[in-house]
Amino acid sequence: MRRVLSGLVNFTLRCIRLITIVAAMTKERVIGNGNGLPWHIPEEIRHYRAIIEGKIVIMGGKTYELMKKNLPGRNNIVISRALTSIDGIDLCTDINSALKKAASYGDDIFIIGGASVFEQTIGIADRMSLSEIKKSYEGDKFFPEFSKENWTVESREDFAEFEYVVYARKRL
Repeated sequence: MRRVLSGLVNFTLRCIRLITIVAAMTKERVIGNGNGLPWHIPEEIRHYRAIIEGKIVIMGGKTYELMKKNLPGRNNIVISRALTSIDGIDLCTDINSALKKAASYGDDIFIIGGASVFEQTIGIADRMSLSEIKKSYEGDKFFPEFSKENWTVESREDFAEFEYVVYARKRL
């Protein structure tokens, strides 16, 4: 059992091995522009899909709308007060209830966006799987700031247009 205390999240998560944030961002931490990605990198999209395939994913309503469909083969949990019932989706109104729902599945949790959801979960995440886009892009949505001193690089893989880096939170 693991006790999680952070901002809105104040409950016991059971049966979870890891909470992992999965995101793509520029060096300036840009993750979005308007209601979409400011880049089109098919190799990164394939890589992203492979990481979250078959996983429990939590996303905000805007991220869900960007995808325009359920992610097949996954437990999809969407945080939204505006959306109503959607087949194949667990709808929750806040991050606390989304994490509780995810915990009920008894497996690792993958946080896939957007900016507000990343901001609310970066303090409790065990890992971050980040595609660091090499080129700069304009944007209005940003990944939260984090101190690399609190994270260890587990792995790093270079691609033509991005570098894929897995960070693990340092434990005291």
